[in-house]
Amino acid sequence: MDKYELVGMVGEGSFGRVYKGRIIETDEIIALKIISKCGRSMKELASLRSECEVQRDLFHPNIIKMIDSFETEGDIVVVTEYANRELSEILSQEGYLDEIRARKIICDLVSALFYLHSTRVLHRDLKPQNVLIDDKGTAKLCDFGFARSMSTGTHVLTSIKGTPLYMAPELIEESPYDHNADLWSLGCIAYEMLVGATPFTTTSILHLVQLLRYETVKWPNFVSAACLSFLQGLLEKDPAKRLSWPQLLDHPFIKGSVIVSNEEGGENPLTSVLTTSQSNAKENQMKDLARRNSRSRSLSTTSNIALRPQEYRNVPTTVSKDADFNKKRGSADYRRLSNVTVENVGQKLGQIDLNFPDKNCVKMAGESLNRERYDSSKDGVLNSSCNSKSVDTHVPSPLEIEEWLAFVSQSLKEVLDNEIESMAQKGFVSMFTKALTTYGQSSKVTEYIARLLSLPFVSQTVTEEQMEKIKQVYVEVKAVPNLVYAIKLQTNCLDETETASCDDNVSAICELSDEQLLAIETGCVIITYLVHCDTCFLDQFCDALVMMHMATRLQFLLSQQVRRRKLRIVTDLVAILAQVLVKKPGNSKLVEEIVLLPPNSDSELHAMLTHSSGVLRTRTCYLLKLMARNCSKALQNIWSKELENDVESLEYDSDHSVRLAAEDALEELKKQPFFTHTSCDFDNER
Repeated sequence: MDKYELVGMVGEGSFGRVYKGRIIETDEIIALKIISKCGRSMKELASLRSECEVQRDLFHPNIIKMIDSFETEGDIVVVTEYANRELSEILSQEGYLDEIRARKIICDLVSALFYLHSTRVLHRDLKPQNVLIDDKGTAKLCDFGFARSMSTGTHVLTSIKGTPLYMAPELIEESPYDHNADLWSLGCIAYEMLVGATPFTTTSILHLVQLLRYETVKWPNFVSAACLSFLQGLLEKDPAKRLSWPQLLDHPFIKGSVIVSNEEGGENPLTSVLTTSQSNAKENQMKDLARRNSRSRSLSTTSNIALRPQEYRNVPTTVSKDADFNKKRGSADYRRLSNVTVENVGQKLGQIDLNFPDKNCVKMAGESLNRERYDSSKDGVLNSSCNSKSVDTHVPSPLEIEEWLAFVSQSLKEVLDNEIESMAQKGFVSMFTKALTTYGQSSKVTEYIARLLSLPFVSQTVTEEQMEKIKQVYVEVKAVPNLVYAIKLQTNCLDETETASCDDNVSAICELSDEQLLAIETGCVIITYLVHCDTCFLDQFCDALVMMHMATRLQFLLSQQVRRRKLRIVTDLVAILAQVLVKKPGNSKLVEEIVLLPPNSDSELHAMLTHSSGVLRTRTCYLLKLMARNCSKALQNIWSKELENDVESLEYDSDHSVRLAAEDALEELKKQPFFTHTSCDFDNER
């Protein structure tokens, strides 16, 4: 660092901090990206070093130039040329650009992409935030964290990386893809510059999938014919028909304005037309990869898209570093906090009738949130970069965990002492929801934060006005998605099943501790309550399941191992899935993927219908009713005589609620062609 002087900080994020600086010897203005090593895994550090290696070899006027990179004891430092503004900042201020100005930036980006693709490098995260504009108005591509250098024999990739609103349809569908995915993202940026919005604008990943599959792009009628043709060529959903190299260079909208260096084009550049043998090899690779994925894919294929978690490390706390939380466990304060249990929280949250989710009998004050105040584009999931199947591998130190436990316990005590208004403060609640992504691997931290988030809903002192503010804050800080992510961290053992045979017993591979199950249970209690409060929370829950690849985890949490040890988790999840079918029947594929995928789904349903818990039998009956109504084909695929007998026998259950639920389920099931109606004669005799 002796060669550089910091002038001021220009940006901060989960990656670290970016400073404007200067080279002392030459007085050249530069940018310094300082990434702390603290709390990062070896895998993360290797990825950061790989990003440096990719960018170190790139030399082009439309790509941010790396000047230097080095490591100190605690940081990785990357020194690059300095550019004034992000394209996203310009668009947020001006809305859109005129065609002449947009064309200049588009040509710069085409130049950068031609250079990258000619050297067999895919960027994989093109978006306005990764386009910098220097003081001369030149656009420069940056952030190569997801970039991939393809070996000569590799023609397609499958790992999903990027930002959903700019992802090509083939990535959303989990199909093999190539460099043409970058060209779709370029088309999205071009469209956004000209129109003021992305081609498919939504705050829901599920809605985005539907738009990409079934909707056509609304083309602007105020651009030139050449510009329109350019947009239509890049935003072709079929990658085989998409405008690509080398024809792209000759398109009239950009012809003659793209920088093509004589040095560009190494061995087998992606910008050249494939030979017959290369085309055959590419086709074989695509078939092979598609065949591998076909066993695990369903219509909800975007479930492999995972959030890049936001990190929150600098938490303001007055707790000293030598605080020992364990020593406080015998204190009166700790005993008081321990009374905020799953049982008493669940009882008070139980004012919602989870057994009758479709009877719409829940009347809560201010049931519909003010959606105009909810702007997910500010920090929403669709504007978060995604890394398929990635989980935050940061393992907090014991000291960090102890500090957080002490901090959360103190906050719990303050809220219990009638400081409930703090839960209506976005900054205060955000500290805890963000901490779930960084410290959520700690079962105790997750448990205590979930308890804290539950407190306003069990307090007797909260006014209706306060409750509305609190719920609005929970939407804005994405309490539900962060709780889902914490549950994902608690079930990381399931990652080992990705390399296991499909016939392996997941329960034998993943054995959760009692603390992990308690953390999951506490999280499920508050999630269940929130998704029944308002569809905003339900939307966020559905998106979180898709983006964090949670289907396998929820299948496991409904399994015998969890039913035997923590029944409340299963009953709450069944209630949530029923609510999805009641309020969001368009998301029925999510429920199918969790409940109705063979080979074990029929036996699991049988076990739930015959379980000793009347609550579980009741809720499973209502879930069956809703699946018969919304997931008939998938239910038919796993339906058996045993399940039919189970439901029919529950008409005579000793529990009145179970009998009612079974009658409702049978009423719907008997409308289905796969139901054999064997009990009709008996019913008539009776």
